[in-house]
Amino acid sequence: SELGVPADGLLAMCVSLTRPEKGHKDLVEAVRLLPDELPLVVAMAGDGPLLEEIRTTVELDPLLDKRIRVLGFRRDVPDLMVAADFVVHPSLEDALPTALISALASSRPIVATNVGGIPDIVGHDCGILVEPGNPVALSAGIAEMASAALSGSAEFEDMCRAGRDKYESTFSA
Repeated sequence: SELGVPADGLLAMCVSLTRPEKGHKDLVEAVRLLPDELPLVVAMAGDGPLLEEIRTTVELDPLLDKRIRVLGFRRDVPDLMVAADFVVHPSLEDALPTALISALASSRPIVATNVGGIPDIVGHDCGILVEPGNPVALSAGIAEMASAALSGSAEFEDMCRAGRDKYESTFSA
């Protein structure tokens, strides 16, 4: 509720520094392309050089302002992960994003780009991988994950379980 997500809505989290290679601009464009009827809020947590530019872009566009929360630096990222329905990571390049490991630990499925070490984290069973630098593909992946979450599909539940299992078997201490 703190983020203005309706009771019947979904929350997608993006946790990342706001640098060009992290793909936030693609995420903003992907959100712009989502179907109007999809009850989804995307929250972006993280500081960095593009934070104010992203915040201004969102604030100046009523459609984006309704759908995106630009949070900046947060100390409560683990709580935000648990509150989220799924995680979005639109990187254009990334070696081993710890935010995705945190998503697995929180049993949250992931929509991410198929670059760097991301496929090693997400795989085929913990989420949806899309082409990097392609807001249309990212939007489609987000819409697909949101639909699965809204329907409570077995596939969505399987991704949640698979993510936690992968965390336990591969990434936990």
